[in-house]
Amino acid sequence: METVVYLVLFAAVLALVATALLPRSSSVRVTGRVPAGAERIFAVITDLDQTSAWRPGYARAERVHGKDGPARRQALHGAGPEARMTVEQVTTWVENRQYGVKVVEEREGDRPRKGLRERRTVVTLQPRENGTEVDLVGEWEAGSFWGRWAAKFRMPGEVRAEYAAILERLRTIS
Repeated sequence: METVVYLVLFAAVLALVATALLPRSSSVRVTGRVPAGAERIFAVITDLDQTSAWRPGYARAERVHGKDGPARRQALHGAGPEARMTVEQVTTWVENRQYGVKVVEEREGDRPRKGLRERRTVVTLQPRENGTEVDLVGEWEAGSFWGRWAAKFRMPGEVRAEYAAILERLRTIS
């Protein structure tokens, strides 16, 4: 019995040490070609009324504070009673070239979503012959024990899938 207790304690200490060694931050980049021009894509991704056309999981968006540009705060709402609600601060607004946001608050239904201290996304548009190259970069920083595990093992796959879905939706823009 004593050996089992020591093994459990050893495993717990090992898990804590392993977590402490995990990086606090991580990132994902997804790039793809979209047939529409950079001006058209920028118009869609900065128009809150068109959020559901290109952001998977969100049914609508609204302006919370400020006008268009880096001062704007926006709330994005999913559908249903347990839907995700995200408040973002626009951090980058370079007309027809780059659009960036930082998550200020995230909720699942009425519960705050915890674990990550900061999450940022930047969309960069490069005009190319017959379309635009769209570069989506996501970066996040963990704020807790479980956040580090999520940042390392769960978030990269989720964000990569979300960005791939965004590219597919942007490819339908004419």
